[in-house]
Amino acid sequence: MAETFRCIGLVFALILLAGCNSSTRGTDASGEVVTTPPPHEPLIYQTLESTENVDSQLSGSSVLLSNNRIEQNILTGSIDHGSARHEIDDGSFTLVDADGFDSSDTLRAGAATLQRSSSFENETFEYVLPFTFDYELNAGSLSSTGVVGIVTQVVDVPMLGLAEYNGGAEGFFSNSSGAYRLVDGTSEVLVDFGAKEVDINLTGFSAVNLVTQQSTSSPVSDITVREASISGNSFTGGDVVFFQGSQEINHGVIQSEGAQGHFYGYDVDQFVPDEVGGVVVKDGALANGYGIFIAD
Repeated sequence: MAETFRCIGLVFALILLAGCNSSTRGTDASGEVVTTPPPHEPLIYQTLESTENVDSQLSGSSVLLSNNRIEQNILTGSIDHGSARHEIDDGSFTLVDADGFDSSDTLRAGAATLQRSSSFENETFEYVLPFTFDYELNAGSLSSTGVVGIVTQVVDVPMLGLAEYNGGAEGFFSNSSGAYRLVDGTSEVLVDFGAKEVDINLTGFSAVNLVTQQSTSSPVSDITVREASISGNSFTGGDVVFFQGSQEINHGVIQSEGAQGHFYGYDVDQFVPDEVGGVVVKDGALANGYGIFIAD
């Protein structure tokens, strides 16, 4: 769940509360935590493992390496929890699996597969999962990676308050010295619902050289995003910087950059989305890379 959720100017926020779909959490004069529920009954969210006879809406974000460029995609879909039927569409291909993940944690539709990734295996998330998605399109093989889950409905996204989420991160980086998989990172996601902004800090990466498949010192120590914009139950954009120590990495002329993510599930105690996940991209002429994160 979100570790913190508070409002700046609680009295003002409570006055506004009657006029907006929002929740607030702050402190009163004694310093005690004061939590105010939203003015509507929050929806009931099933977890990914639920077998209740109901459907849930899926949303997600992915990255695809194509011709040395990084493409971002938004995923949509649904789960029928009772039958375990999954439908996931990345805008180019729709995968439908009638009976859900098999014993190898894979959805299948013909030769197409969406496999639950082992990323963040030391973390426990109820509403969102990391994946790799492989399929044939126009006689070519495509492989993307990202996150997908049970998205928070727009009505349950607060309009005021601050929240902090912490979790895991992984990624990819390529420059003139080589190509690397970034692993075992951590994520911190800071959300200002009132300002409709998200800051993201990904750090602590180890690395694997993709040519030798050997562990090596990471060429990236941190990836930061500042002021990604919230719209409904998702966020996009922001200023992305890759660091090696205190030194900003030069990507050259930028082709594309920004975050793309969603809020997932709902925390009935904090009155905020329970989890958050997405991707971060910076694609330039001299270097390109991405980060994938899930946090709660």
